[in-house]
Amino acid sequence: VARALVRRPKLFLLDEPLSALDLKLREALQSELRDMHRRRGQTLVYASHDFLSTAAIASRIAVIDMGRLLQIGTLAEIYADPLHRRVGELVGSPSMALLEAKVRDQTVTIDGYPIPWQLSTLRVAGLVNGGSVTIGFWPEDIGFSTQSAPDFASATLWATDFRGKDQAVEVRFGMNRVRKVVSTDFRLAQGDPCFLHLDPAKAFVFASSSGSRLRPGPDRCGRE
Repeated sequence: VARALVRRPKLFLLDEPLSALDLKLREALQSELRDMHRRRGQTLVYASHDFLSTAAIASRIAVIDMGRLLQIGTLAEIYADPLHRRVGELVGSPSMALLEAKVRDQTVTIDGYPIPWQLSTLRVAGLVNGGSVTIGFWPEDIGFSTQSAPDFASATLWATDFRGKDQAVEVRFGMNRVRKVVSTDFRLAQGDPCFLHLDPAKAFVFASSSGSRLRPGPDRCGRE
């Protein structure tokens, strides 16, 4: 990078430049790269599998899978409107929870989650009775508790990973699993019962076959 700076290029292509560095040095160089971009104005194309490093540096993110450009935008735009289930898998730490569900008799039922939803709450087009869909949730939008509460469904804590000021947990129910970060105020151990709340207003619906996002359909009055 230093040698390239002397030549004043218009564009830098950085391919996993920080992956071999320890955490402290990696964070310091992330700040240096951001500052270099701010001062010099040159375009940086930063290719990485490390979501946290990418999010710390990038002003816009291109999500690429197997040579296909799935989505491009700011991180806020991608979180608000993921276009494909692979976007949910590649973005976030933890990444999006992708839950398998069935459509039956005007309701959607997530495997292992006993609270069905009316199709009208999802407002998406293309749902076929008897078909399968994938329901996506960003982990931050999933309610978690160790105590039973209204609209919370029971699940089992599969694993917990203490991270200092917080902990990452993996919760399983049916064929599905959820990973999210919770407070260390929760005293948790593998196998403990726990409870989850899934809000259909915060759900993203993906076609099980193609992975593409199913877009909102018109309401009964024909409005989007």
